[in-house]
Amino acid sequence: MKKYRTIDLFCGAGGFSKGFEMSGRFEIVKGYDNNEEALKTYNNNHQGEGLNYDVTQEVPEELKDGSIEVVIGSPPCQGFSDAIGNRKLDDERNGLVFHFIRWVSEIQPKVVVMENVEGMLTIDKHFITEVEKEYDKAGYKLNYDTVNSMDFGVPQKRNRAIFIATQKGMPYPTLPDSIVGKQLNLFTKDKLFDSYITVGQAISDLPSPYIYDDEKDKNNDKVSLPYKCVYQNEYQNIMRKNSNEVYNHIAKIPKKKDLFIVENIPEGKMYRSTRFGKKYIGVWDLFKDEFTYEQRIILWFIARHRGRKAYKLEDKSGPDYIPENKIIDSLKREEVVKEAIEYGFESLIENKVNIAIDDIRSLKENGWLRTKEKADIIAYDLNTKSGVRPRYMRLNTKEQSNTILTADFDAREKLHPFENRGLSLREGARIQSFPDDFIFEGDFDAIARQIGNAVPPLMSRAIAEHILTFLEDKKEKAV
Repeated sequence: MKKYRTIDLFCGAGGFSKGFEMSGRFEIVKGYDNNEEALKTYNNNHQGEGLNYDVTQEVPEELKDGSIEVVIGSPPCQGFSDAIGNRKLDDERNGLVFHFIRWVSEIQPKVVVMENVEGMLTIDKHFITEVEKEYDKAGYKLNYDTVNSMDFGVPQKRNRAIFIATQKGMPYPTLPDSIVGKQLNLFTKDKLFDSYITVGQAISDLPSPYIYDDEKDKNNDKVSLPYKCVYQNEYQNIMRKNSNEVYNHIAKIPKKKDLFIVENIPEGKMYRSTRFGKKYIGVWDLFKDEFTYEQRIILWFIARHRGRKAYKLEDKSGPDYIPENKIIDSLKREEVVKEAIEYGFESLIENKVNIAIDDIRSLKENGWLRTKEKADIIAYDLNTKSGVRPRYMRLNTKEQSNTILTADFDAREKLHPFENRGLSLREGARIQSFPDDFIFEGDFDAIARQIGNAVPPLMSRAIAEHILTFLEDKKEKAV
């Protein structure tokens, strides 16, 4: 059966390449990147060669002979990413998208697939218009949209922008539909997943990991451990297909000052006092036994009102410290009391609770609040200890993970569902759908970056099977 010759630009460790290889219909001839650590991983896991090459340079002449039929790639996304909270249209990294298209224009493959963070679609209308124009000038019809990796058998809610282009004269490109629950035939023709894969299904067969020591472990990627049990489901069977033991199963544990927080976080909850919703837990609930009833109300009030103009110390945008007197006076007001009752503080009325200055100041003395003074006014805000920042997200075995990021292996970021530690590198790789025989090279932080930056291989495989429709000009719609 014919295999389509493919190159992978900005290949990283090779998640995109891996998925295309898993389809059995694509030969990855070469991968290009300038990250030497990621290329070591790439070259140890792919038949095609990973080359240290700057894609902003000239396109190699050997790629222009018409033999390359597919180009895939993920131009670095930091300039588009919502995760960094400061997207800039003129970020020089955004120009790498146009270098990618330049390579496409000179190589002239039949089909192109480009992946990026979903923020690329919303950073600026002009930017997307320019992308469309460049593909058109290169001789391609383009289609793009956001897809979620969980729709392709990946146990992770990871939204990504997918651009698919076909040469003019070929079928118009479409994007793959969700294949969970109706035709998840990525692996065999007679076994289908009938629901989304959960974190528990993805990692329950893994043993307790090797615990990383910052002082001693500088290069521990070769540590291997036996599986805890036989595979428990088809997803684990796929992951373990060519592996007899577990590599890269290394995790960090919390520092002593953080352990008391980690130990208290329930499965599926994030410790963040400044957000309100099903998945968040605030300091007043997480450490209920540490505080008096009055102190719990104070912490809730500051978290709930720190961004409201009427309560802030200074008239500026964003959250601010709340003056002492406003905390005390506001908790006597009818509208604030009604809101507090909605959040479970019924006793505020029933027991006629009175808030005193000492209730507030004792929270500061015990490290739960920070202060700022202006014109002899003392004002208070939450701090890291009391959950002002998004930290400590304990995954839920019965749900999908949120997006795996490069920083998520710190023991203050994503946590194992029930063990008091961070995610192991292999658990992160499993949640990204990397098979266990895909072994990462480098130190802990390098591998974390490789995993967090990767295209999930199972999503990649679904895309690979989908574009066969265009390459082979099939009349039926690919799914």
